Amino acid sequence: MIDRSEVLAAAAGRSFTPANLDRLAKQFGTELAAWALQQMDLRHRARAKFALAEQMTFVKEGLEQSTSEAVAKFHADRFPEGEKVSDLTAGIGADTIALARRGPVTAFEMDETRADCARWNLAIHGLEEGSNAEIITGDCFDHAPWGKYVFADPARRSGGIRLTDGDEFSPNPAEIVECATEVELGILKLSPMQRDEELIIYGPRVEFVSHRREGKEALVSFGPAAGEGFWATRAETGESVPRDEGYLPSVSVPDEFIYDADPALVRAHAIRSVATSLRQIGDTAGYLTGPLIESPWLRRYSVIDFVRPDQKSVQAVLRRVGGFVEEVKQRGAGVNAEKLRTTFRAEGDRKVSLMVITEGKGRRYALCEIA
Repeated sequence: MIDRSEVLAAAAGRSFTPANLDRLAKQFGTELAAWALQQMDLRHRARAKFALAEQMTFVKEGLEQSTSEAVAKFHADRFPEGEKVSDLTAGIGADTIALARRGPVTAFEMDETRADCARWNLAIHGLEEGSNAEIITGDCFDHAPWGKYVFADPARRSGGIRLTDGDEFSPNPAEIVECATEVELGILKLSPMQRDEELIIYGPRVEFVSHRREGKEALVSFGPAAGEGFWATRAETGESVPRDEGYLPSVSVPDEFIYDADPALVRAHAIRSVATSLRQIGDTAGYLTGPLIESPWLRRYSVIDFVRPDQKSVQAVLRRVGGFVEEVKQRGAGVNAEKLRTTFRAEGDRKVSLMVITEGKGRRYALCEIA
């Protein structure tokens, strides 16, 4: 039997081309050669998520659905160190690895190929199965109620399409909650696109989590240790702020500064918890203006100009300041940001951010730079 490590070593640095496939197939057979070359591509994609990506193994959809290392550690830190956790959705092993680093974990995976990836990836991280981790290939519901601590990241895609109805997730989060009868703390990683009314059905505490200023997930906690309420949470620090149902006043024209709110803050309706002195610009939730304040939840921009949404107006400002549009930022404006960015000529090397501000049916462009 051919050692897969040998095939991967032979494929290292090679792209998936007919010539490379033919070369490796002569030595290892077509099936193994294709698998190894695919791993080279998946490892390249995985670098953004995993420090040891070049040594791990993946399946395409499993990689796309997997949690990055930093966010997986954030998940694991929610559970008491040394206590056994049941990971109901091992996948390729991202959360299982983080959980195993803090204590024993039993992980379940229906798909045999993904379970094999999880075992391989545990070993790559020095967590060979039988030490702190056990991977069980099969249906997690056959082993319910799973004990005091439970984590699950149900699959939320089908045929490449994102699902937002919890009844279509696999496993069904409602069934997990129903079967976890011994749980002290259970955590479900779900979609931030789900409605609040659905998320709160699964547990009393709902957190909208961001990492590096990207909205990542909705975490729902259930069980006696769960807590309650809606929160915005930054995975980098674990810092959370609660929902504030009030609204900020709206203004049509920004002041000296525009603040771009963390997406978790916006989704959790928690902006007032950190920015009571600011005002919303137009109808664009998450773009704020007002006096100078410091907050890890807000990225501050200095306003260069506030102009009509046409190329001539923008080009005139770029010419005046000697700049170029480095990025186009828009929230729910229905704009193709990259296409819009490329319509403007560079007039110098000063980096300019263009924010699309909506008010009613109208738009304005705020030209800014990071303060």
